[in-house]
Order: sequence, then C-alpha cells, then structure tokens
Amino acid sequence: MDFADEHYVKLFTRDTVTWRSWPWQSKALFPLLMRVVDHAGILSVGTREPARSVALMVMLPEDVVTPGLEALLADETVELVGGSLIITRFVDAQESRKTNAQAKREQREKAKAMVRAAQVLEATATHRQTATDGGRSGHPPSPALLCPALPEKTSPRRKRAAAPVGTEPDRRHAPLVAVLEKAWGRERPLDGSWVFTGRDAKAVTSLLAKASPEEIGVRWSRALSRTGFPTVRRVHELDEHWTHFGPGAVASAGSGDPNGGIITRPPAPAPSWNRDTPAGRAFIERLDALKRADKAVAVDQLQKLTPELDPAGRLTLWADDPYFSEWCAETYSALLEQHGGPVGFAHRSDTERASA
Repeated sequence: MDFADEHYVKLFTRDTVTWRSWPWQSKALFPLLMRVVDHAGILSVGTREPARSVALMVMLPEDVVTPGLEALLADETVELVGGSLIITRFVDAQESRKTNAQAKREQREKAKAMVRAAQVLEATATHRQTATDGGRSGHPPSPALLCPALPEKTSPRRKRAAAPVGTEPDRRHAPLVAVLEKAWGRERPLDGSWVFTGRDAKAVTSLLAKASPEEIGVRWSRALSRTGFPTVRRVHELDEHWTHFGPGAVASAGSGDPNGGIITRPPAPAPSWNRDTPAGRAFIERLDALKRADKAVAVDQLQKLTPELDPAGRLTLWADDPYFSEWCAETYSALLEQHGGPVGFAHRSDTERASA
C-alpha cells in the first residue's frame, strides 16, 4: 500500500460524554461508518431501509447496525437527509489543524520516544549477543549451550516473566538530542521545526561511538551553517559525512586548550582590508560577534569582502565579483542583522576597479 496516495480519516480518541453515552453497537458502527463516507461525510443509502444499506456497506449484521444507527441519529451525530446519511461535523473534524505550540510539544515527545526506542533496541541486541556468545565473554555458559541435545525446558510463562539482561542504555542520548535540537533552532531559524526520526536516533548511537557529545555538537553546528557540499540537515547525514566537518577531536580534560578542548580548523589568512579604519573596526566588531556565536564558516566567507561606511554611516561590504556579493547578501544578510544591525552589500564594476 502506498500510504501517501491512500485516502484516510481522522479518528479522535478522547472519550467524550457523547461517546460514553452510546451503546456498544454505536461504538462499533461509527468508526466503520467514517471509513465509507465521502470527503464531505455523506453516504448515499438509496431507497433501501437506512440500517440495511449501512449494514451492507460496513459489513456488520443488521441487528447490530439498527440500534447503533438509531443512537447516532438520536443525538444528531448522524443526520438522515433525503436518501443520504450525513456525519454532521465530519468536515470540521477532518480539516482541523493543531496549533504550532501543540505540534511542537508532540514533536518533542515523539523525539524522546524515538530515542527511548533506539535505546531499548540497542539493549535488546546486546542481550541477544551476550546469550549467543555464552562463555566467550568470561561468563560460564548455560547448561543448554553445553548440552544442545538436552535443551533447558522453560515454560512460555517463565520466558515472558524473565527480565532481559543487557547493558545499561547510554544516558548521553537524551541530553545530546536536546543540544542538537537547540543548535538547529539557532543555525536554521528559517527552515521550520526540527525533524528527528528513528533513523536519526540510531545515528545518535553511532555518533556517540565516534566522539564525545561536545565534539558532536560542534560538528553539527558547522554542518548546519555550511552552504556547500555536502549539505547536512539531518542527524543521520552528519553521521554519513562525519569527516567533512573536521578536523576536530576532544582533548583530555585539563589540556589547557582555550577552545575548551576542541581542536578547530587552522586560522584563516589575514584579510586584505585595513583594520584600523572606522569601517574596518566596525566590521571587526561584527566578525567578533559571529565568532562568539560559533559562526566560523560565515566569518571565513565575509572577511573576503572589503568594508566601507556610506555617507549615512551604515556599513557596506564590497566585492569585486558580483555573483559572490549577491551570494553573500542572500546567505548572510539576516545573520548580520541579528548580530549588530543591517549591512549593505555591493560590487565594483570594471571601471571602479581600474580607478581604485
């Protein structure tokens, strides 16, 4: 079944007073009735007795449909108009949308559930591997492994009651997921809500086997702020392209590294413009603000531009290449405005370059 192209309906699960007041026949009939009505909530019953037509459509006995339909008609959940049955609030229910706050809450709960599911799968796989290895892990094998011809007899009830034994789930999962989500909101504020799936939960386990949470967070921020290849917007993509966002490794505690133990990329060459001019000093303040926000990629690109102050005192960044100037304007205008106010972008023509 191709779920994307299939028709579906929403079935709300809250136990309202109306739902509790229905007989069991109505509770059995109503979900099946929602499956057979059209997009407007209408089911044509023709000239037959309504209960008999509905019974044929939902494939329930007529003696179940008759009292169930009567209760639905009595409280006006369903109306009989001419030769059609209409679910009164069907369109309102199907077209309803959750508020952004509620959607975010459910997304966070889903992300937590996916992390827990990945931890359970990891613990279960470890338990199975331990049982398969037998005595090779340093523990004495069970009698069933020593004597395969005489397997240990255990009733199904005892098997269900036996608690699985495995390694404790990695407690770094949930805090790391929270850090990754926060970085997404900081680096990609215009890209909508963060998507975290089961595949990403498995990638978190893989990443934790490669590096510490601090290093993972740094490389995740670098990946999100990068505009060239490879494009990384999901956690499993970071796992696949891990080496592209180095070099970097967490040094031992107390190493005295001013970057907090993180070995970052070598410093970029000094820019060609004068730092001691009013425009240069203003531009340096902007770049320092971006460095404090961990926008190293943006700093590397922007310092290729030449700063000047226009007559109104606004900072303008000039480039010789018009395409590079346009790309910087589209990519970094909003970021620079967040860290000090609006900035202009311009490019020099061949005549201006010759006169300069």
